[in-house]
Amino acid sequence: MKDRSAGGVPEWSVDDYKRLERALEEKSSELVIWKERAVALEKVVERIRMIKDKPEPTGLALDRNSSRDSDSFSNSSAGGRHHTLEELDQIVLQLEQLERRDQELQEVVLEAKRQTDLRLEAWKAKWVQVVQRKNAEIHRFQIELEKLMDAVDKDRARMEASMK
Repeated sequence: MKDRSAGGVPEWSVDDYKRLERALEEKSSELVIWKERAVALEKVVERIRMIKDKPEPTGLALDRNSSRDSDSFSNSSAGGRHHTLEELDQIVLQLEQLERRDQELQEVVLEAKRQTDLRLEAWKAKWVQVVQRKNAEIHRFQIELEKLMDAVDKDRARMEASMK
């Protein structure tokens, strides 16, 4: 990205746009993975909530902090790891941040594309005017040349007539 304009607004090249597009695609694929993990974690959270809400059979009171309970929870979680609600909240926050970042990148890419399209249209309009102006100059020159050639032909005819 080069700062070529007087206003300090960076000018995006096609390479910059392509680089941003590749980065966006990479981040989108990462976001898909994080979303899949979030869905799996939501299922784990739902199972944990169901287990916590389920009445315990008499005589089998479970200590929620026991390692046996942690092992049973970790067996039901994605990846075999126990996640606390705080960890799940952090993961959800990370997913939301990634989604916001992905959205920001998409907006940056769209804005860069829009700016590039505007610059391209302005560039094309400028060169269309230049070509039209040059075509008009060529046409005027052609008319002037034809008039000169007619004058030369008439002068030549007069010279030949006077020499005879």
